Amino acid sequence: MNKTDNNNLVLLKSKIDKLENVHHIKIGAILKHHNQTLNVAGDSIIVNLTILPEDVIAEITAYVCFVIEQEVKLNQVELESEHLKQQIIKQDDN
Repeated sequence: MNKTDNNNLVLLKSKIDKLENVHHIKIGAILKHHNQTLNVAGDSIIVNLTILPEDVIAEITAYVCFVIEQEVKLNQVELESEHLKQQIIKQDDN
């Protein structure tokens, strides 16, 4: 594994760590689907990303990107909704 790959894995780990638990469960399901060993420590699953096959890393990366993209879109919709709500309140006050 070269340094660029390692940096990508560090970035992926960082993104995974920031996700909510429901997404961690989905990533665990991806690993289980690919017959990867899950090391349970308390209420956590420990995974050595450096030993995972490329296709598993690609699937996890795609899932994490999808989640982040959906969160960004949801935040945009919420902001637009709040903006419209403020405009309606403003019009009602006039």
